[in-house]
Amino acid sequence: MVIIAALVTATAAVLGFLVNGSLNRATEKRRVCAEALVCVERYVQLPHTFARRANNKPETLQELGTLLAQVQIDMAFHKRWLQLEDSKAANAYVALCDKYEAKCALFRQQALTQPPVGVEVPRDHFKGYLAEGEWAQCLEEMRRHVQRPKLAFWRIERAL
Repeated sequence: MVIIAALVTATAAVLGFLVNGSLNRATEKRRVCAEALVCVERYVQLPHTFARRANNKPETLQELGTLLAQVQIDMAFHKRWLQLEDSKAANAYVALCDKYEAKCALFRQQALTQPPVGVEVPRDHFKGYLAEGEWAQCLEEMRRHVQRPKLAFWRIERAL
């Protein structure tokens, strides 16, 4: 009887560990995918940030350059991370980033040619991103990616 109780306890502990690990992994995937999408939003916001600069002093322009570099580094990290995790989600994310990168450089240049305003620039000031299709595809692939995975021992793989 003691042996059976020990086996039941051990089995419950192992299953609890596996289920909690699976839930934690799914939560971590959601968090990182959300951070990746926030990173794209920060990138899209850059032309507005550039347009709202207070002045054209070298220190201000250096801060803007540092901000741009950090956002680009973050986007590159998320591209690589998703590539390691799920190539379909990564491809959708890269397509979304590419769409914005193609236009954002032009919008940033336009913002820097305008005089500093130091106040809020309307969000619709820079139009032309038009990436609704890429957003939808990226969200669909990320949703698929973050679905709670089945535990490995529940999968049955067949060699065909």
